[in-house]
Amino acid sequence: MITRKNSRSRVAIAVAACVAAVASTSAHADALAQSLLDITSFKISFTAGEITPQGTPTATVQSSATFNNVAGTPVLAGLQTVTSVGPNAALYTAASAMTPYSGAVLPGNFSGGFAEQLGNALAPSGADAHSDATVSIVPQGAPFNGSQGSNTVGQEFLVNVGGPGKAAVAITFDADAFLRAYLSSGPFFDFQSGGANASTTWRLEIFRVISPTSQPQVAAWNPGGGLFTPGWGCDGVYVSGCSEVAPFQLNQNIVAFGDNDDLQFDNSGAFSGAFSLLGSTTYRFSINHTSIANANLNLRAIPEPGSLALVGLALLAAGVSARRRLG
Repeated sequence: MITRKNSRSRVAIAVAACVAAVASTSAHADALAQSLLDITSFKISFTAGEITPQGTPTATVQSSATFNNVAGTPVLAGLQTVTSVGPNAALYTAASAMTPYSGAVLPGNFSGGFAEQLGNALAPSGADAHSDATVSIVPQGAPFNGSQGSNTVGQEFLVNVGGPGKAAVAITFDADAFLRAYLSSGPFFDFQSGGANASTTWRLEIFRVISPTSQPQVAAWNPGGGLFTPGWGCDGVYVSGCSEVAPFQLNQNIVAFGDNDDLQFDNSGAFSGAFSLLGSTTYRFSINHTSIANANLNLRAIPEPGSLALVGLALLAAGVSARRRLG
């Protein structure tokens, strides 16, 4: 009876050691994608007698977040939407969140950001637009985690150009852009696959208003070049004389696709664009400032050296117990 009790106690110790070994494998692994786009002093200048705004510009703010396998119910604010939610998820919506994150250890699982449009670009005081999309993933032992965040600030307005000639228009604004894509599996995870990417897009489109259902595009501007056209694209008739001054490519994208990747982009500058509109025509302006962030991690937990030692002791204890039972 004493031998059996000793055997049982050794088995219990072995089991406890195995449990401790598994528990000790939990370690930090994370992914971060952050996209910040800050547009200030945004103004559209023209001669009042040549161009007449039609009504008040319409501002739009869209903010969304997607959580996959990460939990909890985040609190929404404003126009934010969430398509799926998992454990330990949270949204943030404060303007103070628009700060580049430089630490290697992330605070937790979250997805969201902040989007805001202030002022009127046609007014002398101008307008500001702020967009922030940030995603942080800390798997905490889960085999796969992913989240997405997207924020877009837009402004639309109509203007009417009178007279038979052409009217000159100038657009000026200051831009600050920050992107970061960070991916790390940590010391006790085997990196299977994953990625983190952050992008910003600034785009102006001008449409000729023929009727409510017929409004062909006549110009597009992506400062410094971009996804659609290299800088300005004008039809040469309704919009002509297009030029720009852009100190850096405002439409940016960075991607981390390997373990321990940490990529950052940080730049700012003053932008200006100029063009002429054909008279006796109504135009619709559409301006969008967009920030997008995506991150996912697919990991396999591996035991740390201390855990391997505990597993060895557990197996040894189990072996001794088995031998004594047989004896």
